[in-house]
Amino acid sequence: LSAEAVASSGAPLLLTVQVPESARDMFGHMNVRHYMAVYDDAEWKLLEHLGAAPGYWQVHGLFDLAHYVEYLREVHIGDTVAVYCRMLGRSVSAKRIHFQLLMLNTTTGVVASTLQCLCMHTDLATRRSAQFPDTILGNIDALVAAHKALLWPAPPTTLTMDPNFLGELAVKLDVLLRYPHLRSQERGNLRHKVALHTDGTAAGAHRATRRELPLERAREL
Repeated sequence: LSAEAVASSGAPLLLTVQVPESARDMFGHMNVRHYMAVYDDAEWKLLEHLGAAPGYWQVHGLFDLAHYVEYLREVHIGDTVAVYCRMLGRSVSAKRIHFQLLMLNTTTGVVASTLQCLCMHTDLATRRSAQFPDTILGNIDALVAAHKALLWPAPPTTLTMDPNFLGELAVKLDVLLRYPHLRSQERGNLRHKVALHTDGTAAGAHRATRRELPLERAREL
């Protein structure tokens, strides 16, 4: 994949930044932690692009569930990088989105890094997953449709919206959010017990979590 192909594709340009001296590591290039900072800033720009105003995030959240990062070329201090987005899909439940961010080093003219991200939209009042509103969902669907027509190929589906995989994530997230005070091993035990009562889907995992965890916690108390 060439930088020229990405830059001329019509994919949204989210962010352009010059790499500061503070990003230098002991090997003389941008440290991996700073890649994630650039990607995080770009993700907020993506959310603005989808129609989420700043006040929207006072009542809603977007929780990252999984990342897959490729470091393809070095980025040096003083280089300028630009981050583009390709929207890959969304869940049927309208609660999760899957996208790829591409970091182009415009100083050297190469694709330096890519990030795939799977995110879950949440209601901050309940700390549970929630559907995107229709306006934002429409913008997501429009991008997915438009980006299917891009001339450069979509990446392999490293992250998945498979319901079995998402069911496991649902269990982990529900246990973590409902019982943050439990030790890691205790949370793991609860996840295992809940998983035995699911039907292998995200919806089933949520039902089982709601049904089983209060009972399990009552026994512990």
